[in-house]
Amino acid sequence: MFNKKAFTLIELLVVVLIIAILAAIALPQYQFAVEKSRTAQAFINLKALSDAVDRFFLTYNKWPATFDELDITIGQNCTTSLCPGGGDFTYRFYMSTNGLILAYKNKTSYSGTDFTVGIVMQEQTYSTAQMHKGDIVCFTRSNERFDRICRALGGKTKHAGVTGFMTSSTPFYIIGQ
Repeated sequence: MFNKKAFTLIELLVVVLIIAILAAIALPQYQFAVEKSRTAQAFINLKALSDAVDRFFLTYNKWPATFDELDITIGQNCTTSLCPGGGDFTYRFYMSTNGLILAYKNKTSYSGTDFTVGIVMQEQTYSTAQMHKGDIVCFTRSNERFDRICRALGGKTKHAGVTGFMTSSTPFYIIGQ
């Protein structure tokens, strides 16, 4: 008689298949959680930059032109209006044109990027949205993955792009303060 003390090949294959299915389900959720946490870190950096810009404005009664005028550092080589912040985002001032500080995902300019977050430094009114000082804004270029991140971080209404604000075709979420 056979003494069954081991698993058969079929039983082992079934276990491996179950593990593979569970991994396939869990991996996208893990990637989403990682992306969401990186974006949350960009929000924290934007808030710190906003506070530093406010301090600079209160001291000198003008907006800073470069990152090296601020009393904080978020990355290396931040001597112009562009700052590679380390990690996934590059930060940039748009104080004179839009009253924004933006963080681009893996890019050095807004052009061509799929995902950008920013903080509003000056009150702004557009045909589809009212933005207040301190509001966090999330631009997605209609990328579903980044739309999910913006909604998960508190974006409720997707606004159509408006003329005079970034590019007129870029949809955005206002997340609030």
